[in-house]
Amino acid sequence: MSAAPRCSRLVYVITAVFLGSLGVHNFLAGRKKPAIIQLVMGTVGWLLIGIPPLLAALWALYEAITVTEDGDGVPFSSVDLAEAFEQGDANRPEAVKAA
Repeated sequence: MSAAPRCSRLVYVITAVFLGSLGVHNFLAGRKKPAIIQLVMGTVGWLLIGIPPLLAALWALYEAITVTEDGDGVPFSSVDLAEAFEQGDANRPEAVKAA
């Protein structure tokens, strides 16, 4: 039996895009060393004329495109949104579907 990833690829990419300069996406994926470096660059880096936070943000965007597994080496699960909505709709009671 394979281990489940810490987060899905979709969650990783969204957090990398919006909170990447703070390393949030790497904390979610269990990649502690890059997460701490990005957090320091994104917070303390503002004292150095804003260059480190910009570099941290660019680094996060690069990771959003290239990283495919979490900190334990488990590949991210991919989420098929159409399939998820269909399964969710099939599990809803008929009274809710009619409304």
